[in-house]
Amino acid sequence: MTRWRKPKPKEPDQWGMRQPLFTFGNPAARARVGDPQSSVLAALEVERKGIAQTQRERLLRCIILHQNRLRTAFELARLLGMRRDQPGRRLKEIEECGLIERGQLRRCDVTGRQCLTWKLSGYASEMLAQGYRAEQLIAGEEK
Repeated sequence: MTRWRKPKPKEPDQWGMRQPLFTFGNPAARARVGDPQSSVLAALEVERKGIAQTQRERLLRCIILHQNRLRTAFELARLLGMRRDQPGRRLKEIEECGLIERGQLRRCDVTGRQCLTWKLSGYASEMLAQGYRAEQLIAGEEK
């Protein structure tokens, strides 16, 4: 099982500006090592067409909107009209960038099973409080 590590936020430079925490310019969507070549090509295609970027933005906006109740990947899929497998892929990518983190386990409203919930990271909450928008966080832009 792959363990995901959350990067540490970059420190301000000598002028007090934070460098972008991350960028999604390089293909972030990826297939697992043992997956067939078609999965690798599909991951590259969703990144090239901007589908993965759009899904990341929508998921982050939804997590921000529903901060009062942590949501599971299946619940996020239902709220956003996505297939059940799509959020799981993008949530891991957003987590790697330090914008969200894993919450507690709870009974999922969709599956009825115990599932992991997702919440904003402290860093993302701080950036939103400073006036950043979800799209800027996902794109790694400065204000």
